[in-house]
Amino acid sequence: MLVHQLIFVFSPLRKRVFMFLSSIVGYVFPILMVGCSYMYYKYTNKPYYERKTCWLVFERLLVGSMHAFLLPVGTIVLTNIFCMIVVIVTLVKSSVPEGGKADDKDTAKSILKVMVILTPVFGVTWVLGFFQLMVDPVSPMFTVVCFSFTILNSFQGLLILVTGCFAEQKVREEMLKLIMAKSNGQSGSTKNLTSTTYTRDK
Repeated sequence: MLVHQLIFVFSPLRKRVFMFLSSIVGYVFPILMVGCSYMYYKYTNKPYYERKTCWLVFERLLVGSMHAFLLPVGTIVLTNIFCMIVVIVTLVKSSVPEGGKADDKDTAKSILKVMVILTPVFGVTWVLGFFQLMVDPVSPMFTVVCFSFTILNSFQGLLILVTGCFAEQKVREEMLKLIMAKSNGQSGSTKNLTSTTYTRDK
């Protein structure tokens, strides 16, 4: 919604141009990045992936083919965190009335709600993934971070469903309308079938 407001409401950029630019950013850039990194590691005789894990190589910080994946993800995560901060700041400013102070409790609830909703949608849980690379693999903290990252990301789809669909009042109303329409249609067809059967028996 933030991107929609910034691009289509406050800018005259057409939808076709936006889709073209989005296709370049979403498809062309990743293909170029993967192709360039693969060719670099192939011609420098460095391992591009590990056969045991079937995944990119991570030797140490800023060394290894893993960074061809981590750097774009990090850019996206930082952008999403920035957007979330903008939303929270805007919410706080809008909740402050003129000539008075806002209710701190209500403001805190609003901020908490925004963070709960936007965290899974924006993939902020990936911060734990980056923190995992900086923790010593021998320390107990590494195990805690690994399990936290895996568990949170495994439930990310469910959290997006809950926060993006079930938590939205308009979505709930439309779902209820759809369910009620189907149930009414089924009950109506059942009544017609019963009436037809009763008439034939007569």
